[in-house]
Amino acid sequence: MAQDRFDPDLLDPLDPFELDDDNLAQLGKWDGLTREDLLEAWRGEPRLFKAPENFPADWDLVSEVASVGTIVVPLMPSKSGDPTKARPITMFRANLRTQARYLTQL
Repeated sequence: MAQDRFDPDLLDPLDPFELDDDNLAQLGKWDGLTREDLLEAWRGEPRLFKAPENFPADWDLVSEVASVGTIVVPLMPSKSGDPTKARPITMFRANLRTQARYLTQL
């Protein structure tokens, strides 16, 4: 059965992320990435790819960040139900396969 996913076209173009103490602590946990990296990824040339079925996230935002290269940000719907916000649950550097997929979509 196909997973219901939030509509990324409804995200606020200037302020699309629902951030709080819970997810901010997780964002840079693996690769030392920062909130600024997240915002740079959004302002760049982000691409959204469907996250794997039965994965906590609906979409994987993939984008370039000048200081670190290609990153992946799994996005869930907002906790508040606001369709203009997405909840990033972590960030990490993209593997070579994801980097290649991103580059072919530019």
